[in-house]
Amino acid sequence: MNIYANEVREIKEAWDPEFFVLWNLGNQCTYKCSYCPEIFHSGSIPFQSTENIQNFFKKLPKSHVMFTGGEATFHTDFEKIVLEKPDHLEISVISNASRPIAFWERIGPNLKSVTLTYHTEFAQFDRFLATAELLFTTYKKIGRINLTMIPEKWEQCVEVYEKLLTANLQVIPKPLLEDFGIKATKISTAYTSEQLDWISSKNQTEGYKSMKVLDKDGNLLYRTNQSELLSSKQTNFTDWLCYTNTQTMYIGMEGNIHMATCGQRIKIGTIYDESYIIPTEPFVCKQKFCWCHSDILPRKVKL
Repeated sequence: MNIYANEVREIKEAWDPEFFVLWNLGNQCTYKCSYCPEIFHSGSIPFQSTENIQNFFKKLPKSHVMFTGGEATFHTDFEKIVLEKPDHLEISVISNASRPIAFWERIGPNLKSVTLTYHTEFAQFDRFLATAELLFTTYKKIGRINLTMIPEKWEQCVEVYEKLLTANLQVIPKPLLEDFGIKATKISTAYTSEQLDWISSKNQTEGYKSMKVLDKDGNLLYRTNQSELLSSKQTNFTDWLCYTNTQTMYIGMEGNIHMATCGQRIKIGTIYDESYIIPTEPFVCKQKFCWCHSDILPRKVKL
């Protein structure tokens, strides 16, 4: 696979895109993972208020809203936010699955999808497995498990991967980044080449292929996904036309609205403003490393 080959003209989401909102509710988290910057788990920024969240819901177009954090499910009113959402929105969540299973029994049926992330430093496997089986096997929710591959705990992570596969769950091994966040510039240098090859190979299962790679006539060359692109170091879209700002919105933990999570992200307002403007034109990428799955997924076209 080589997205820089001459015959490749475009990559994009494999399914019809919908307006996607990645919403960081705050930086309170139940875990303090060694590879996660303090700004994402210190609790220094309170969760946004339920009133402000519900007011901004009314301003969104028809959208798929995915909450993240921190650990978004520990927002005091998370269930209220999900259960009372407007009909034109669908709600999903990225979670470490640390809430009790009774919580997921109440909230699970009302979510469009769930992304569970397994953090080996803190997760309790049996409890995590029970939650995953409830959501993906019993409730048949769309979603997957992201397994953070920690180089220093490699064998333990591989063991977890095999156990989750044995339980017939969809697992995507994810590589760690240097300086995780908008300053990220590369994959962690702690990986061996064999480990990166392993991550890439495990992301080649057809059911995981969330992106199309097309030629100049729109013909499908092959499919890929964000983790495969990251682990194979193919997320440099410099001078490509990027449609992130027309297909997605990122709301930061302080309520600032951006159209991407990368260094080029354009602030267009806050959730507290009376109005905001969604751009209609793509921009030319000037970054050498695209790290966020939500930014990698939207349409990219070679100029």
